[in-house]
Amino acid sequence: ALIKSSLNSDEWMDYENIGATNARFTARIKSDRIDAYIAAISQNNEVSYYEKTATDISLQYQSKEAQIESYQSELARLNELFEDATVSEMIQLNTRIAQITLAVNTLQGSINQFDSLVDYSEVTIRLYKNGTQPVTLPFGEKLNDVFIGAWKALGVFFAGLLIVLTAVFPFAVVFVPIGVGVFFLVRFIKKKRLASGKATAPNNKLFSSKTKPDTNDTDKK
Repeated sequence: ALIKSSLNSDEWMDYENIGATNARFTARIKSDRIDAYIAAISQNNEVSYYEKTATDISLQYQSKEAQIESYQSELARLNELFEDATVSEMIQLNTRIAQITLAVNTLQGSINQFDSLVDYSEVTIRLYKNGTQPVTLPFGEKLNDVFIGAWKALGVFFAGLLIVLTAVFPFAVVFVPIGVGVFFLVRFIKKKRLASGKATAPNNKLFSSKTKPDTNDTDKK
């Protein structure tokens, strides 16, 4: 009961598995409150094993922020060039702008995940009935843990992908029709010029006629 009742309103359970002699829980706790939560759920319970680990993601975070700043600088420059660009240059600029937008949103999705990891910690709790000794997890439970972890990772991936697609969609709606229209316009102009050139091309073929001498005529002396 303490495991759930000690949660704040902005904290939650990710996983629950309750058996006859043991139970397992995975909770998401605010990182600045993790020690208080552990102390609360340890009351009137014997703690046989406790492990606390942390991963430094500051370098990865800073790297992705630097990449976003670089992309944003390039994007600002491309927008300046777009104002005086020709039709063919606009197509190339639009392609690059779409690539940058996709990259920025992907990086931002990673940063959002990092923010979540920093704000919340994952707490795994295993409870055993009195008189029951903790045992090594059976293969089936280990496989179950891996399966659940894989589904969580897949869910995070698709969530990030949805964010990227949502961000790119407005650009696709605007730039794809423009690109298609420009493509057919350029193609039409080329065909028209080609047809006009054929119609006005001078006829350089020379015609000449030669009179074949009549070999049947003979000079009479």
